[in-house]
Amino acid sequence: MPWGWIFFSILLGIAAILILSNLNKIRQFIEALKVFYHEVAFEMTKVVWPSQNEIVNSTILVIVITTVMTLGLMIVDFVLGNVAKMFFGQA
Repeated sequence: MPWGWIFFSILLGIAAILILSNLNKIRQFIEALKVFYHEVAFEMTKVVWPSQNEIVNSTILVIVITTVMTLGLMIVDFVLGNVAKMFFGQA
């Protein structure tokens, strides 16, 4: 038998021993995952989802505020840029 197969068999045996020796911990972990999933599913039933009208209004509000802030920053940048050019004599 080539050395690669012997090495692979040893690693497989070690992995099997580690899995079997920690089988109880693995079962506890799986049970904890099940409990977590059920708790998340239960909490999701308590969520109050916004209506389509609320989502549309919020989206419009975000777009308007973003546009206004962008225009405001553009104006401030333009003014301060021109002031800096005048101050440093590059106008």
